[in-house]
This record gives sequence, C-alpha cells and structure tokens, in this order.
Amino acid sequence: MVRIKPFRGYYYNLAKIRDFAQVITPPYDVISPESEKLYYERSPYNFARVDLPKASGSHNPYENAANLLQSWMKEKVLVQDPEPALYVYSHTYANDNNSTEITRFGFVSLLDLAPGNDVFAHEQTLQKPFEDRLHLMEATRVYFGLIFLLYDDQERVIDRLLESHIRDHAPLIHFKDNDGVLHKLWSFSNTDHIKRITREMEKYSCVIADGHHRFKVARQYYKECVEHNQDPESARWPMVCFVNSYHEGFAIRPTNRVLFNLPVPPDLVKRLQEKFDVTEEKDIITALRKVRTTSIMVDETQNIKNIVIAMFDNTKQKAYFLRLWNPTALKSGHSDIYTKIDVNVLHTLIFQDILGISSEDEEKGTKLTYVKGDEATLDLLRLYPKKYILGFFINPPLKREIFMTARNGEKMPQKSTYFYPKLFSGIILHKLPELPAKKRRR
Repeated sequence: MVRIKPFRGYYYNLAKIRDFAQVITPPYDVISPESEKLYYERSPYNFARVDLPKASGSHNPYENAANLLQSWMKEKVLVQDPEPALYVYSHTYANDNNSTEITRFGFVSLLDLAPGNDVFAHEQTLQKPFEDRLHLMEATRVYFGLIFLLYDDQERVIDRLLESHIRDHAPLIHFKDNDGVLHKLWSFSNTDHIKRITREMEKYSCVIADGHHRFKVARQYYKECVEHNQDPESARWPMVCFVNSYHEGFAIRPTNRVLFNLPVPPDLVKRLQEKFDVTEEKDIITALRKVRTTSIMVDETQNIKNIVIAMFDNTKQKAYFLRLWNPTALKSGHSDIYTKIDVNVLHTLIFQDILGISSEDEEKGTKLTYVKGDEATLDLLRLYPKKYILGFFINPPLKREIFMTARNGEKMPQKSTYFYPKLFSGIILHKLPELPAKKRRR
C-alpha cells in the first residue's frame, strides 16, 4: 500500500526565467566538477548553486543553500502553485540507435513515510553522500531532488489519466538538456482525478529506481523531527516521482566500474579463469561490443542467463571478454535471482574474492568509482591511464530482477542501476513550513 497526496509546489517563474535549460540541472551525483563550474556560470539562478553549494565567509555550504532558496522565493524567481496539485513530468528522448523518439512520463506527489507504506530499496547506499544530503535537508527544509519510485500498473489506469491531462494542457516548464532530452512539467489539479489516482496507488507497493540516498535522508529527517518535535507531520511527506514500470518509455542503462589505488595481480587472468571463460580481444571496443550484443537470456523459462563482462587492463593495454561458466559460483546465502545479476557477480567473484576490495572500500570509494555510460568510462581510462588501472563494463539488471531483489529484502551493490533519463533537480520543489525559532536546532 502507498499513500500519496498533492502539494503546492514551487517552480521557476517564467516571468523571470526565459530559458529553463539555463537553471534546471541534473541531480548532484551525476555532475562532474567541470560541469558544476559550467552550471554555475550559466545563471545566478542555476540550481547547481543550491544542489552543490559552496561555503563563503562565515556561512557553510548548507547555510548558503538555504539563504539562496529563501532569496529566490522572496524575489519570485521561484513561485508557489496557488492550489495543491500533482505534477506530470515527462521526458522525450531518442533510443540507443537515435532512430525513434520515446516519451516516458510519471507524476510527482508527496509520499507518506508512516509505517504501512510499501517502498523497497534495491541498492546499498554510501555514507558520505547520505550525510551531505541530510545536512542540506536540515538547513533548507526543502525537497528538491526527486526520489524515483516504480509501481506496477499493468492496466495503465493512471497513465491514461495523466495522458488525458497533458494532451489538453500546456506545460508549466519545458526545456531540452545537454543530451537533447526534452523535459516537460504540468500542474495537475483535477480533484476527481487526483482522488482516483490516490485510490489506485493504494493498491501498489513501490521499488526505488533512483534516489536511494534521498529516500534514506527523508526517513532520517522525519525521524529527527519526531524525536525533536519539529513539525513531524510535515516531514512525514517527502516529494517523490512515480513512474509505471509498464510504461514503454522505461529504460535501464549500465553503470560501469573503474578501479584505482590497488595493484593488478600478476595472475589475474589465471584466477578469473577459475570462474569465467576469458578471451583476450584486440581492443576494448571489440570486447565491449561483444558484451552489448551477446543475448542476455539463454533460457528464460529456467532463468538461465549469459553473464558477460568486458575488462580493460590499463597497465598492459589489454582487453578481455569474460563469460561466467560456473552458474553456481555465487549461490551461498543468496536467492537464485540475486546470483544471476551481473553486478553482483562482478563485485563478489572479482572485486571481493580476487582483488580483495572490501565492502568498506566500496562504501567509501577508496578503490573504485562508478561511471554512467560507456563513452564516459572509456574517456576516463584513456585520459588517466596511470590512475585508473582496471575498467569493467557490465550489462544492467533486468527490470524483474530489480523488483524481485528488492522484495526479497536483498540489496545490490551501490550504483547498480542507471535509470534513463534522469529526473532533474529544481524542476519542482516542496518546501516544508518554517519552524518557530524556539524549535530550530542549532
């Protein structure tokens, strides 16, 4: 069961901002330091200034973010919807071959965090970004990074209601991002339809697609507000975006891994051969092409998969194609579905068992980094050959694997999934009421 409700969102004022592409940004965790600088330079109202704030004078970054949001609201750069609404959020993008346009849409609402709401996580989280986002929430009391939740509406009842609205109304916000994805946002205040959607959502449980840290922060912040009697009722309702997993615009892309700060074992290939068929390829492009073109399912009725990985050894400039030949290698202590997920195989059989990377190393990022997309991974290996010594290219989990893992109570490693396109920050905000001065914690 999932309980939702509409809210009076804040969004950029068209009378003040003529081009939303200059101010609305990708989520903080996909913005590189180089991109951050460019976003800052685009506009004094660019949302990176809030999502990735900097210290200045006597104020820490989080205080500056709070002050900036307050000033933008006071100056009417950000304006509040006059009535409670849900918000339809769509993305239109090209498929992998740039041959077809795809549109995915969902809706933004508030989610009840009280016990009884069925929301399942499928990934581990990292402590540093969790603490960073929590400090930002404590300082601003504003939800602006969307938590991306999936629900299973095979009949597409809610989708039809949303489609009928966006067909007949102009969007509040529309812009194209740097990748050519078209973002649109509509306010949806039809009371009867909102009641229908609210009733429909009570039928479902949800899985977090993206925003595990933001969801963990929302729960922790609610807990803090309860403990300190700081308007816990408002804190109980964070802002989320729901997308139907049966929507045709649903896409999952790979997040690759690049390793550093560890030696490459001289017998690495020999040890890999204990679990994998290992083929040396002429270059990493060839190995990567084999990963992307190998049929994933061998026998869908028996859930037999091809688990394949491309590996590049930057110290020797050698590329390898790995295919798991021992399907029982990961059996101990895990469900059958968990053992068939590529990223679980990579982290357990290679990172932990062969390279000695601990769960603490993974959590703190002391020996590996996570890279979204093949081109960005190749660039990193090419530009920094002395730092990044090994690169691993994997296939993303299947949709059903994500749902089943989450509902089994198991979790994949951090950054296991990359749901595309990303939900941008600053497109819609939910501001909690101001606390009386005597209730503010210092």
